[in-house]
Amino acid sequence: MSRTSVLNAFEQLKAEGYLKSRQGSGYYVSPMGSLEAVERTSGDQKSKHKNIRWHTVKLDSHPGAADMRLFPYRQWARCVARVARESPESLIQVTDLFGDWHLRESIAKYLFEWRGMNVYPKQVLVTAGSIDALEICIRTLLKRNESIGLEDPGYLPLRHFVKNIGLTPQWLTIGQHGARV
Repeated sequence: MSRTSVLNAFEQLKAEGYLKSRQGSGYYVSPMGSLEAVERTSGDQKSKHKNIRWHTVKLDSHPGAADMRLFPYRQWARCVARVARESPESLIQVTDLFGDWHLRESIAKYLFEWRGMNVYPKQVLVTAGSIDALEICIRTLLKRNESIGLEDPGYLPLRHFVKNIGLTPQWLTIGQHGARV
């Protein structure tokens, strides 16, 4: 799993009150009170419960993949229709190269409320995804034929991008405390 997926899971558990964190120390299970033990029955559960429909669920374990069955399609369609009626030009005109100002304000607010970061909307850059953000950073910081340290095996799209723009990857081994430089 990607580090981002794991951190998001921990932050969600923290937001829901299941975990507490101490900076520099880690995450700890929150006291939950006592629970009643449920007695398990022996035998074949499927044959005992003939009215239960048993099925397998296919899970997408790709980093950052959302369960699209939970997406609010109808609400999304209403919002898009409203914007198309009230301000159709906003659907195709780029007004700010760093991303929609209102979205950047919302991201800054989220970062303050959930991460305690003082971020101004003018400091936020919206990209189409992590590989686009990494591309901006790499193109800003490195020139062709320079070296870049990458985890081995690391993030496959980043590995391909680095090779395609002519950078030389230096493969970093991963130890107990992260990459060994």
